[in-house]
Amino acid sequence: MNSGRSTCSRIPAASGRRSAARAKSPAGRRGRGCATYTRKAGVRHLFAVLELGEDKLFGHIKPRKTRTRFLEFCRYLRSLYPPSVRIAIICDNYIPHLTTRKDARVGTWARANNVEIAYTPTNSSWLTA
Repeated sequence: MNSGRSTCSRIPAASGRRSAARAKSPAGRRGRGCATYTRKAGVRHLFAVLELGEDKLFGHIKPRKTRTRFLEFCRYLRSLYPPSVRIAIICDNYIPHLTTRKDARVGTWARANNVEIAYTPTNSSWLTA
């Protein structure tokens, strides 16, 4: 008996096919697809910042969300202001933003370029929304 919800059939992730969720939905209703479908056009990531003093929004769309891409965006932000102006960037705790023991590029760059990077506490990403 179907309660109106579609169910995704178990298809191995390696197959890359969509599930047959639509076939199991009741007549007249469009079924929901699985969250694990193949995204053929790819995914894009947005790096964005809101400049509070002038109410401006800056952003870059990147094909991958890596520490190198994050640093490219930070360098772009630094180029918008003179080196004497201190910039404060507030980030969530997503791994490319963080300085780790293995990779200290973010922290080293920030210290050398008069930039302060603050992080929201773990498990509180709702603060940045």
